[in-house]
Amino acid sequence: MTLTLTELYDKIAERYDPDIVLELLDISTEELLFAFPDKVEKYRYKFDMCDEENYYENNEQGEEA
Repeated sequence: MTLTLTELYDKIAERYDPDIVLELLDISTEELLFAFPDKVEKYRYKFDMCDEENYYENNEQGEEA
């Protein structure tokens, strides 16, 4: 029996890590961002506060950048 597209989506979502899905589908960061402009705009403040040099270091310690 062949899965419907919705069933396939559900199986992929429950079995694979999101990063692996992006890699397997060869989806770039740009493609991902352009696919969800409303969410990018809604949550832009999360990116605006990122200091590229120490954002990840501080987040690992539970501090704000």
